[in-house]
Amino acid sequence: MAGVRLEKVGKAYGETRVLSGLDLDVADGEFLVLVGPSGCGKSTALRLIAGLDEPTEGTISIGGRVVNGVPPRDRDIAMVFQSYALYPHMTVRKNLSFGLEMRKVPPEEADARLRDAAEFLGLAPYLDRTPRQLSGGQRQRVALGRALVRRPALFLFDEPLSNLDAALRVQMRAELARLQERYATTSIYVTHDQVEAMTLGHRIAILKDGVLQQVGPPLDVYRNPENLFVAGFLGTPTINLLQARVAPGGTVLSGDGFALPIPPALRSTTAGKDGLSVVVGIRPEHLHEEPGAGRAPLDVRVAMVEPLGHEVIVHGRVGAPPGAAVAARVAPAHPPEPGALLALHADLDALQLFDASTGRRLAAP
Repeated sequence: MAGVRLEKVGKAYGETRVLSGLDLDVADGEFLVLVGPSGCGKSTALRLIAGLDEPTEGTISIGGRVVNGVPPRDRDIAMVFQSYALYPHMTVRKNLSFGLEMRKVPPEEADARLRDAAEFLGLAPYLDRTPRQLSGGQRQRVALGRALVRRPALFLFDEPLSNLDAALRVQMRAELARLQERYATTSIYVTHDQVEAMTLGHRIAILKDGVLQQVGPPLDVYRNPENLFVAGFLGTPTINLLQARVAPGGTVLSGDGFALPIPPALRSTTAGKDGLSVVVGIRPEHLHEEPGAGRAPLDVRVAMVEPLGHEVIVHGRVGAPPGAAVAARVAPAHPPEPGALLALHADLDALQLFDASTGRRLAAP
């Protein structure tokens, strides 16, 4: 196993810069997820680590060794792709063992690795089938098994679940988590799916326009986003963002059709900043139908209701038309009707404040 370090790594194609000043440390045995929207630079970063591309500037180290200029075959990595990339004319057994044969692994050891991976991934009954005789989930397990038998120092995953349907993605996320728990191999996983990022990663690294925005454990990043982009990227439904100003005295947030007390823990961030334009972030799960201590009222005009069985997602507007969009999770027993005025109550301790001009989160020292 090996840690990975990227220091001031950048990549440009001509005048088009796709990655800028990326500093990132991945600990030995860690599962790190690179996540962000299409075009953010996450796949480029993975290709640079793999050696499929070379950085324009900066250094990349694997296991303490700088690998700039080192070909992929000499980096002790294994990669799993979105497209499976299986040999269609070979059986599952041959797909799993082919790489070991090329590396001249002794037959007895190669056979032991193959049997171990096949048993672990549930592929033992399918070893004599070809890829066209397998389901999508089975093909992806073969791709995982082919990487696993290598026993590399580093696993690289490039959106490996994107071609699977929703149920298979859930199943394969569990397989990947189980694999990481058993082998504890350093892994870097690229995805645009924030659910995959939140459920798989020991830490997540969020990219936007080639620039690293934030790194940390998933729940820490979710609860304490450093800027508006991170706050809006994580969470389904997305975080509610309301424009407001700090009212005179620095204890109230005044918006169009609402007023919210500033939580005591955040008052130091707004002290002496009367009139400051802020964005108030409220997660849908922090809006409730019941009042209570530490909650403030927020009236929402219901526009649409999404019944999901165990809960109902209410979409509506706050303030005078057109108003600010708001989503809330409510109990399914008595869902409101579109057009109704729904009295909700916000958890003040869960409010997040952002400077409207910079997008940076206002955090208490």
